[in-house]
Amino acid sequence: MVTPAAATIWDRPWVLLECVPTYTNAVASFNAAYAGMLRSYAALLRHRGSTAEADRALADAETLAAAVGGLYAGDGRWKVRHTDRTETIGHCLDFGLVSAALHADLDERVRGEMVSFVTERLLSGDWMRALAADDPIAPHSDRPDHGAAGAFGAWPGVTAYGLAKLGRRDLALGVLRATPRAASGALWGQAMELFDGGRRARVAERGTANRDSIAGAATAEAVLAGLFGVEPGFESLSAVRSTTVDVPDIGRLTGLNLAPSGVVGAPPPAALPR
Repeated sequence: MVTPAAATIWDRPWVLLECVPTYTNAVASFNAAYAGMLRSYAALLRHRGSTAEADRALADAETLAAAVGGLYAGDGRWKVRHTDRTETIGHCLDFGLVSAALHADLDERVRGEMVSFVTERLLSGDWMRALAADDPIAPHSDRPDHGAAGAFGAWPGVTAYGLAKLGRRDLALGVLRATPRAASGALWGQAMELFDGGRRARVAERGTANRDSIAGAATAEAVLAGLFGVEPGFESLSAVRSTTVDVPDIGRLTGLNLAPSGVVGAPPPAALPR
């Protein structure tokens, strides 16, 4: 279903979330990810011995992280700041990327409200919706992948990872255990739409959804990094890791092969010939 408001989205090249017309300008999700990447970049620079550059990158990251925190609207929702006004939205993309990148910056109240928002407004049956059904823009975002009618195949994994980073591995495990039951035609596809009052999900039977989108990487990340905490990155280049990880009430992960990187402060490798 294409509404007049949604039909104008293609005339607005700066729309960041293709089917949500109000998702433009300053949003929490991508800016949270940028802050996280800047922190990661700072760690790489420090590992390479570029202390001054690392300090500058980290300072920029802290400034951006604080600005993202200022977009919090309460009750697990986030502000979208335009040049002339501010709107509020409740979308899983904000939850997922803020939780992934800035979980350590959030106080317990905000964490709790974000978790409650997901469990009460997004999770539905064995699946979820990307956008809260009571969101003001929901009537104009009726797509079953990024709107209120369902969710893209990666969003449950992204959401489970976010729940784990907010300290709720129990809820993350529940999402990961439930979503396989929603499979239709042996896989999820681009979009899974909710039906039967939100109790069941199926590969979307309307719009341009396809049945062969690959979204399993988000679920794999939720299991490895979310449930078991295995997150190799620039921040842990020098770390010595065990080959086995045990997490109470979750399970055991074995066969890890994560060795520390080379010499700290070594010169960068020579550029490849052109």
